[in-house]
Amino acid sequence: ASQCSRSSGINAEYGDGAKGEKGAPGQRGLAGIKGQKGDKGLSGEKGDRGNDGECNIDDFYPCNCDTHVLTRHSQSQDLPDCPAEFTSLWTGYSLVFFEGNGYGLSQDLGDAGSCIEEFQLLPFMQCSASDVCRHGVRTDKSFWLGTNIDASFATKPMNNIDEILPHISRCRVCMGT
Repeated sequence: ASQCSRSSGINAEYGDGAKGEKGAPGQRGLAGIKGQKGDKGLSGEKGDRGNDGECNIDDFYPCNCDTHVLTRHSQSQDLPDCPAEFTSLWTGYSLVFFEGNGYGLSQDLGDAGSCIEEFQLLPFMQCSASDVCRHGVRTDKSFWLGTNIDASFATKPMNNIDEILPHISRCRVCMGT
């Protein structure tokens, strides 16, 4: 039976032979824990002054004039056209006013905010401090510019969007110089 000497660490089975050669390198160890973020470095030196530029009238491409954005409302189901030399940015439905949580906000019909791309009865959300957002809560209301279609609101309530849309004016936001 083999016995080991626990005090000397020498294995009695193999004896007191010469020290062996160094073994081959082992496998790469596991990645360590990510260290803490280091301190902010020092500010760099101020750069050299750039060359003086040239200012030519052609440098103001596409033009050296003001750009204007306007909104047109048709008060019908037809989309209005942009004025001559203006391009269309988007089309939508004519929002006049909305009220939510006791606060009201009117829209200037000449500004882009009065042309909402997608019609929604309650086109806004209310978000709490805990990042919870709700769509159309409490006594929210929206008011839209109407069309010239005769509505029989008093006799028949409208129950879905398809019944309401023909009564909402269409709009177009245009940009030009």
